[in-house]
Amino acid sequence: MKLKRIYAANLREGMRQVREELGADALILSNRRLADGIEIVAAAGYDERTLKVLEDAAHEASASRPAPAAKPEAEARPAAQARAPAAREA
Repeated sequence: MKLKRIYAANLREGMRQVREELGADALILSNRRLADGIEIVAAAGYDERTLKVLEDAAHEASASRPAPAAKPEAEARPAAQARAPAAREA
């Protein structure tokens, strides 16, 4: 599998570069905005069976994780709200 990180001024230009450098069958793995344009991470020559196995493994791993334990209400609130206000004397 060949991975390529593309930087471009806009999405249209970035996709044109992906097709030009990796071909029409390239797989877009991620994209994000940058201060001066966009970044696209793409792959070419990937094996669809391997990709499916990796996706299934990631899904199973996330499904088998136990849910985080619920916190008591006092711990769930921010610290400033959890403290009782100090009594003022007149």
